[in-house]
Amino acid sequence: MVRNKTGNRMREKFPTTLILGRGNTIAGDDGIGIYVARKIKENLPRKYADSVSVLETSKEGPPLLDIMREYDRVIIIDTMSYQRLPPEEIGEVLRIEYPSVKKTGVMKSPHQTNIGGIVELAEKIGLKLPEIKIYCIKIKRAKKFSDEISPVFKKNITKIASEIMNSPGFLTNG
Repeated sequence: MVRNKTGNRMREKFPTTLILGRGNTIAGDDGIGIYVARKIKENLPRKYADSVSVLETSKEGPPLLDIMREYDRVIIIDTMSYQRLPPEEIGEVLRIEYPSVKKTGVMKSPHQTNIGGIVELAEKIGLKLPEIKIYCIKIKRAKKFSDEISPVFKKNITKIASEIMNSPGFLTNG
């Protein structure tokens, strides 16, 4: 990794925004964050080719900090799992931004990672955090391992990706 005298990544050589799809593609709908990130990558306007990276991960906890701290802006796409969820709310997208993320106890993903706790840890150890936006896609709790996603998501991945890409401030401040 190339760094300047202050220890920051040299921006002219690397993308400054990370779109991070989180999930587990062998745990059914838990993989939706990854599938949506892939669709966003396919449809990302060419003008963002040098400034945006799209990565997939199933990592949680402190290893996420290692990934996130290399960027100025991080957009996390993940799922939020519910035991009971009315059918009309399945696939609904919630947007949460730092610093709000550390104040919400709801931010446990199916990976049992409290993203707010990760943010608090970073602050305690003095890591400079990027701008963080999290798009949480509501899913019903997965009951078994499967490399298949629910039919409702199969037909709506493109729609969810578009909704996120067209949300105010997706790749900008705001």
